Amino acid sequence: MTEYFILCLIYAVVAFFGAYAPEDKREETRRYQNLICFICLAVLFMFRHQSMGVDLHWKNDGKYIGYLPMFDVIAECPVKDLLFMTKKYSFETGFKVYMKIVSLISKDRQFFIGITSFLCLLPIWYLFDRKSRNPVLSWIIYLAMPPYLLLYSTLRQSLAIGIAACVYIWAEEKKWLRCVIASLVAFSIHSSALLILLVYPAVNIRTGRKLRIAMILSLASVWLFKDVLISTALRFFPQYAYMFRTEGNAYRFFIVLIAIYILMCLSTDESKEQNAYMNLFFLCCAFQILGLFSNVAARAGYYFSNAICIALPNILSTMKIRENARLIELGSVLSFSAYGLYCIYITEWAQSYPYYWCWEYVA
Repeated sequence: MTEYFILCLIYAVVAFFGAYAPEDKREETRRYQNLICFICLAVLFMFRHQSMGVDLHWKNDGKYIGYLPMFDVIAECPVKDLLFMTKKYSFETGFKVYMKIVSLISKDRQFFIGITSFLCLLPIWYLFDRKSRNPVLSWIIYLAMPPYLLLYSTLRQSLAIGIAACVYIWAEEKKWLRCVIASLVAFSIHSSALLILLVYPAVNIRTGRKLRIAMILSLASVWLFKDVLISTALRFFPQYAYMFRTEGNAYRFFIVLIAIYILMCLSTDESKEQNAYMNLFFLCCAFQILGLFSNVAARAGYYFSNAICIALPNILSTMKIRENARLIELGSVLSFSAYGLYCIYITEWAQSYPYYWCWEYVA
């Protein structure tokens, strides 16, 4: 865990010096903080060993069908086969085209991991640079959210989640055509990314306090009556019984998310920007509760989970009682850091622990 502790230490040092920056240099300091945090995390992902991330070297029925073996295959195949012989290659067309483009630059597997990791993180840096008032806290929150762990393994969805981060900004600016085009590009990389189309209406719909309370109660009702809902669904659609496999920690993570959402509801200044990111974060909570019904359903909410990285720091920065804001901020740093390290340690599919550099020998 040494590398991860060092990363947290660097973030702590960056935050400390940023807190004592002169008033007239705050904006410049904020942007430097964001850049340093981005570079440190990008280095960690770009130079990780190829053995990290189960989907990179996934094996099924004796055949390697992971990203790295498929990258080797696609690098050597003609373009016409890539576009028209879709059954031969299991990934979406957009991702296959992306792999082919990367292979034209270099066919080295480590280069593929490095450039893909960089491109997944770059939109997150851009989002934090444009929207976060406390980028260090945003990165710490990001380390505790599922999209961070996805970067070790599920590269397709990670690229799509990066595109979603750009859509957040364009939706605020009401550039609907960019949002649609970006959503379709993301869809060509990972089919679940069509859900990014929900970002535009979510960002631009105003929700008051009463509506937020009703939304929370609606999610609580689904949680309380999940057994009845599952049995009813199975009665009418028994052929889909295999889909109703609950994830053991789905409800625990849902409770964490909804607790944070309630805290933000109590603290928001009801500005347009805070309303937008709270709406996006609610979508994350709503999809997370679907994890009570299906293992994969909760992953749909990952397209909206980065909203908390903007919403929480910005709400804390506008709280009128500054002592309370500092206390919550400190608690957030400690809680998210501890939870992030815990997830790194226990999550088997990410293979994020132990960490190996690309130049190390791994048996």
